[in-house]
Amino acid sequence: DYGGGMGKLVLGQTKAIFTATNIDVKDDGHDLPRCKIEQFQYLDAGGHIPVSLVNRKVPESLNTVGRIVESFKRDEEVDKAELISLADTIKNEKQYYD
Repeated sequence: DYGGGMGKLVLGQTKAIFTATNIDVKDDGHDLPRCKIEQFQYLDAGGHIPVSLVNRKVPESLNTVGRIVESFKRDEEVDKAELISLADTIKNEKQYYD
């Protein structure tokens, strides 16, 4: 017996579209691949639902993008590439001082 004793139920549905698109940024000095991530989500609760349920479930669904961002985070590599580029500029280009 599935759902027994749950009381009155309302049928609802949700649909999501998740896209990841490569971004080609030429001559930016990073030489690291990048992408743009988007999530579009539609929710039809099918009636009135408790706010507490919405407050619990919506962050869970949005957390997917956050987990992907964390898994692909490359801040240290980008910072290192910037530092190498700056050091190369200081080392190899003529500096002008007032």
